[in-house]
Amino acid sequence: MPIKYIFNGFFKSGTTLIWYIIKNSNKDYIVFYEPFRPKRYETLNAYKSKKINKKDLTNKIHKRVLLDEYFFFGESFLEEIKKQPTRYHLNDLNERNLLVYLHYFHKLEKKVILQTNRLFLYNQVISNEFEVPFFNIVRNPLDVYSSIKKHRKSAKRNLLISFLFSLSNSRKRLFNKNIFYFRLNELIDLFNKEKDFLSFDQIKKKKWNQFERFLYIWIVANYSLINDNIIMFSYEMLLKKPQKIKSLIESKTNLNFNYDGIIEEKSITEYNHYKIITSVKKVGLLNQYQEIIESLNKI
Repeated sequence: MPIKYIFNGFFKSGTTLIWYIIKNSNKDYIVFYEPFRPKRYETLNAYKSKKINKKDLTNKIHKRVLLDEYFFFGESFLEEIKKQPTRYHLNDLNERNLLVYLHYFHKLEKKVILQTNRLFLYNQVISNEFEVPFFNIVRNPLDVYSSIKKHRKSAKRNLLISFLFSLSNSRKRLFNKNIFYFRLNELIDLFNKEKDFLSFDQIKKKKWNQFERFLYIWIVANYSLINDNIIMFSYEMLLKKPQKIKSLIESKTNLNFNYDGIIEEKSITEYNHYKIITSVKKVGLLNQYQEIIESLNKI
């Protein structure tokens, strides 16, 4: 059966929580956790070979066991996971091998949902090929940045985090195109022509601090997902008014969204998007940032 839905989000934005709620609420679907995470096959094979156990596959924040869905389809499917285009090198991904890999999931004999935080630059390619509803969860950049910073100790094992924290280090090559995450440099250069973004070379010359470089990445990634085919909602709304997100998802899909016992309505501090407006203006993306916020305010 085909891929039915995709739930996407920037790193540290709540996609794991969404994955668990969707998986727990819809037993007739197979909900895959981060199929584009590097070395996915190696992790699965280590578990199958008993080199690691369930404790090693348990998410430390949500206390949920991950990846059991990958073993549902047997050895032949695991062999196809070997062909993951982002298995070793993130820069190996292109439109062709992306679609080939997604078709491994698309042909499975179960209804499939993908939870990923690595597809924000390929939504149009995916929409054209599969015509699936595409959701994007957005968490405010201050908290995302703080969360990445908190997990900095694991940077050696996480190329994205390692890269983000090399951006302000003058002793390292800034914006090395060989490791830059999923062609963002190409997207920036494209938007430079169409959306008044800075070019890649201009960004490298800017005297921005660490957060401002991160903020530029965050804005570009989420702005690239603003179109009529993508449903955007905020992580803050999920925590503050989960019933509203439940109504949104259930009205747009055939899914259940049962969050009882997983999250409760919380009185969280309302995020002031204008708190970082000085940084947004400094990186030159005020209009794009405002469009992201307006998209979130539509629900």
